[in-house]
Amino acid sequence: RERIRSMRRGTAPPPSDGGVLHQFVGDAVAELGHLEENVQAADLQAAARLLCGASRVHVLAQRRAFPVACYLAYALGQLELKALLLDGVGGMLDQSLRCIEAQDVLLVASFQNYSPAVVEAARQVHARGVPVVAITYTSLSPLKPSARVCFQLGQGGAAAFRSLVAPLCLAQALVVSTGHRLSEPKPARTRARPRTQPMKQRPAAVRAGRA
Repeated sequence: RERIRSMRRGTAPPPSDGGVLHQFVGDAVAELGHLEENVQAADLQAAARLLCGASRVHVLAQRRAFPVACYLAYALGQLELKALLLDGVGGMLDQSLRCIEAQDVLLVASFQNYSPAVVEAARQVHARGVPVVAITYTSLSPLKPSARVCFQLGQGGAAAFRSLVAPLCLAQALVVSTGHRLSEPKPARTRARPRTQPMKQRPAAVRAGRA
């Protein structure tokens, strides 16, 4: 409610319902522009490579970023990857993190104000040598030091109501890039030819008897 009052104080006259929609559409378009400028194709390829090669993909986000994690876990599961949503129900997040192994990947998302639990989870898992893929805002994010691949959306958190348009668009691009990589034909393995055994020389007496 305080943020809404702040928006009303900054707008004269107060925005109508149509004006609110127009404002949010304009903000979303600007976010998508920042997204396209800041996300590199090489990062998408690197993240897709990690996800395709992982035994399991653990997805973690909280509060405002939680819908991004839900979509990623669902969509990666549709690609028949072993994607697990870490929701921390019952205070079991620490136990779930202990089950992450070196051949897995942790995929996290967090934005200002950053979730301490998500930041700490990424730090712990990274310290054990597990690859971390992070979706966040800028290079100043506390997730960046722990991330093998860090997607920086290139926008700050100045708006009173921050949109999820850009993070969800990036999540879709990451899922589709992973699907493309999974669909690529794997190089055929060349079968080694069996070694031919040299013919054993028969004793001279046997050869002479046959002659």
